[in-house]
Amino acid sequence: MDVLQAISNRRSHRSYKEEQLTEERLSAILRAGLESPSARNHQPWHFSVVQDKALISRFHLW
Repeated sequence: MDVLQAISNRRSHRSYKEEQLTEERLSAILRAGLESPSARNHQPWHFSVVQDKALISRFHLW
């Protein structure tokens, strides 16, 4: 299989748990994201945390 075919045929498979993350775990994940490197240290991050199931379903994020 060549590289272009492998890229075009790839698929993502995700599964989610019903329970929400604890505030401590969520903070740790966000801190890790903020500490990740960026080109020329521009730090262009924007994080949105959505935990409302109705809102997630409305926008098909789940």
